Amino acid sequence: MTRVYRAEDRANRRYTGRLPALDGTQRQAQAYVDRITRSAWWSRTCPPSWRGDDTTPNFEPADESRPPRRVIVRVHNRGSGAWASTYEKRRHRGRWFPIISLGAGLRGSLLPCSADPWVILHELTHIIVADTDPGHGVVFARTYVAAVRRWLGADAARVLREELKAEGMPIRRPARAAKR
Repeated sequence: MTRVYRAEDRANRRYTGRLPALDGTQRQAQAYVDRITRSAWWSRTCPPSWRGDDTTPNFEPADESRPPRRVIVRVHNRGSGAWASTYEKRRHRGRWFPIISLGAGLRGSLLPCSADPWVILHELTHIIVADTDPGHGVVFARTYVAAVRRWLGADAARVLREELKAEGMPIRRPARAAKR
């Protein structure tokens, strides 16, 4: 288990604030992801990437000038797996999109992955940093904290930052470029 997973699990347990109410269905998880990917925040935060919208089956990007317009959610109810993954692409209505696969098993929070906004934000962060930090490094952790801040609130981000620091991953904000 990586430091980010341990920190996320502890933050999820410690945070007592309100979370988006997701019922664990594919429909509701997709609606939550759509809300995020249609936001101005997503447009500002997610860079253009090879994980963006593709029109050809050999994954040649059709438009690298913007982030993916949609991320497809798939919930797998077989077994008790509490897992999630991002590194897939699927054809949907004639186009190729990134996909988040979520297991329906219970995680440390006692929520299925498909009903846990922490897990969904974690997987979306993988798409955001795919070209700069494909693992769980500092860039991933910093971006994950920013996603949690935007979608779960400042208190949730503070708890996550504290837990990441406890795991030896202090998240410093990058220096801002001077305004010209």
